[in-house]
Amino acid sequence: MLRARLLRGYFDRVYNPLYDASTGRLTRYRQAQERIAAILDARNSHSVLCVGLGTGNELKHLFAKASEVRIVGVDYSPNALRHAARRSLPSSRTSLLLMDAHTLAFRDGCFDRVLSYHLTDFLPAPLAAAEEMLRVLRPGGRFVISFPSETEGPGLGIALFRQGVERDSGGGSSG
Repeated sequence: MLRARLLRGYFDRVYNPLYDASTGRLTRYRQAQERIAAILDARNSHSVLCVGLGTGNELKHLFAKASEVRIVGVDYSPNALRHAARRSLPSSRTSLLLMDAHTLAFRDGCFDRVLSYHLTDFLPAPLAAAEEMLRVLRPGGRFVISFPSETEGPGLGIALFRQGVERDSGGGSSG
């Protein structure tokens, strides 16, 4: 219980506030988000589950590909979900829920697409969480997940920053 409270506190007070001002503005990171949205191939009739939604940066790219898609975003951090809710999202097609990736409160096979980007390196049991995400994916659905590479670390962060940071074009953070 203490570990869970400390982890949530870290995301609410440290990671999420810094994320949009740093990582979320990196050109390479935004390009990766566009690529995963393309790979996910969500269509207007689809329901999409975003596990580890964070501050909602992927949503812009998903709605750009399919403006009528229905998205459910879940995250472990209430602060991240509040941040995501402040983005200009179509509220009738977006639900944001506080939830742990290891125990998703959805029935089996209820989503057409499942996305989990930049989450697994924060999970105590990433493979168990991936199995849970697959449980809620419809047969024949599409699942896009990222796992950290062995080359991640401070060197990767420095390389990303050297490649460029995009400026926010007003209206809040996006990307």
